[in-house]
Amino acid sequence: MEGQKVLFLRRRNELARVLSDQLGQQTNVWTPAFPAFQKAQIENVLTDAEHFKKSVRSREIKPVDTDVVAWYLENTRAMEQEYRTSLSDDNRMDLWYEDLFDPSLTSSARQKNFEDILTFLGFRATREHWDAQEIEAIFDPGGKLNDATTLGRIPNIDEIRNRFESEWAETGYLR
Repeated sequence: MEGQKVLFLRRRNELARVLSDQLGQQTNVWTPAFPAFQKAQIENVLTDAEHFKKSVRSREIKPVDTDVVAWYLENTRAMEQEYRTSLSDDNRMDLWYEDLFDPSLTSSARQKNFEDILTFLGFRATREHWDAQEIEAIFDPGGKLNDATTLGRIPNIDEIRNRFESEWAETGYLR
């Protein structure tokens, strides 16, 4: 709809994003059941991430079709770009996943990025409207679902790495 705001939350390593999607399709495990963001439940966010990882570890991972990976890498960029150009600059925001979850960021830097999202979406970005502890727990890097250990379980990960060397070179090993 015209005038809608769109936030593009992207991964710097598109290959990691594609492989996470492929793991989800194989295992039918997509995301932890995030609590309703009630203060009493915040401790469960990381527990849910661990539950997700345990659930994925309990499933057999099959080799990923590298032609499918290539298709995703080629076509999702084009689709995103086409959609992005259909929006005015004021109605779109690009944000890297790592701007919220990178372990090298301080908690205050992650919260600032969260405030930027709120401002873009038209909400008041004042800290008295949310619990900083909740935001810190939600964006804690320890809550990342598909990390290098999980993705490393893909049987043909070395073949994927060799075929998509350029995807790896820019961002390093699947982080």
